[in-house]
Amino acid sequence: MIEAHLYHATQDALAIGTEVRARTRASGARVEDALETHRPARCHQRSSSFFACAGRFEAWRYLSAQLGHELSDARLYRVSIPGAQRHPMALVDAINARLGDIPTVRAMIDEYWCPTHDWSFWEYLGPAMTVEERVEPPDAISASIALLIYQKDKALIQRLWPRP
Repeated sequence: MIEAHLYHATQDALAIGTEVRARTRASGARVEDALETHRPARCHQRSSSFFACAGRFEAWRYLSAQLGHELSDARLYRVSIPGAQRHPMALVDAINARLGDIPTVRAMIDEYWCPTHDWSFWEYLGPAMTVEERVEPPDAISASIALLIYQKDKALIQRLWPRP
């Protein structure tokens, strides 16, 4: 578990200095169901966790990918998540893309929950976070650095689980 300052991007206004608890979200997405089915008991549920990243660039990139568009109305906060657990973010997309390949998906899920490889782009999960301060979002050039980091993990996935 990680005790560190992290960054959380959101469209919500959060009060500085407050602790907020995640509400359980219904997903219905097959990838979320697959991850939850094989989640070790010691790991936080994704459906009832906040997600954060180690850097401003990564958090900003994460939210823009989730929303599917640029972030004109988003906010970026430095947060702390007691007991945060980190997982390789790129594996979520990879699992989703390969849901029909059960052995590969299972290996990816195991790696997601208990990482053993040298990943670069982590998502940090925890059921509560303390909002420490609002910070400036990265500029477009700096934010593109996060995409390069994410691409490095996608290349690792391709090496570990090549597509036939």
